[in-house]
Amino acid sequence: MIQVIEERRRSTCFDDLRKQVEGTVDDIKGIEDIGTFLTEEALDIARRQSLIDGEWETEYYEICIAWGGPGLWFRTDGIITGAWWGDYLKVKVEDPDFLAKLEEIREYLDETLGG
Repeated sequence: MIQVIEERRRSTCFDDLRKQVEGTVDDIKGIEDIGTFLTEEALDIARRQSLIDGEWETEYYEICIAWGGPGLWFRTDGIITGAWWGDYLKVKVEDPDFLAKLEEIREYLDETLGG
């Protein structure tokens, strides 16, 4: 369900970082109002686009939900990244409910930002 893509352990914070990254899955699945979440909880929203046949297409959105200790980002393609005191963890989540919520977020952002 959660596959580690990359990890770097440099401090004693790694286990706490892992818990934060794993907890992000349930936090995202529990979002009831996407608009409220994105305006009140999201610290930054970025979009990865590619030029395909002369038109820009959004590959995924990346939403920052925490800065500092730790920094946490999730992408609408199922990737969650966390960083804290030199520790780094990047995972791919394949939970169907999580991915369904990410698709709702993606659709909302496409409509709002003109995806």
